[in-house]
Amino acid sequence: MTRKIQIPPGLKKRAHQLYFHNPEVALPAIAALLGMTEATFRRYRENWKWPPRREALAQARREKATASRDVCDPSPVKQELAASQRDEGPKLRDAALSLVRITQTRIDALAARHAAGQVQDDKAAKLLTDYAKTLATAQALLKHETTKRDEVACDDDDGRSIHELRDELGRHLEQLVAEQEASRSDGGMVEG
Repeated sequence: MTRKIQIPPGLKKRAHQLYFHNPEVALPAIAALLGMTEATFRRYRENWKWPPRREALAQARREKATASRDVCDPSPVKQELAASQRDEGPKLRDAALSLVRITQTRIDALAARHAAGQVQDDKAAKLLTDYAKTLATAQALLKHETTKRDEVACDDDDGRSIHELRDELGRHLEQLVAEQEASRSDGGMVEG
């Protein structure tokens, strides 16, 4: 039996924004933002009647071109549309920060499960590699949104930057490798 993932409307709207308007954001990163696998994200996109990514991006480009031609039109609706397109920066930053928070939570949970012996070393290493890719995507989003700053700091609860999170991830990976090597050198069998 599969459980239904409840997605808040605001989060779905952010995912929609990233899917349709930000080609630099990979589909796995959007799926991670929603807290689901790529396969589950594919099923949800089909249920939501979202077109394939290439078509979605092309549609967004056409709409943006049409909106930019109509920016000189004084009608309030068209002015509001133009203003909302200029306001995409904070939404992108929010999405990137959400990715960082979700990834941080998952890294902490993985570390606890690994310490309890519930996750094999190889699986933990693979998951940490995936989390590193997600953090890299979040970092790219933040750099894209804030090109004027050299270093981007996260506004999450503990105030750690992407670089600090990446360093912590590196420490987790080194610890896993060291534990795996120690297990092998002790003559222990590593299941895999």
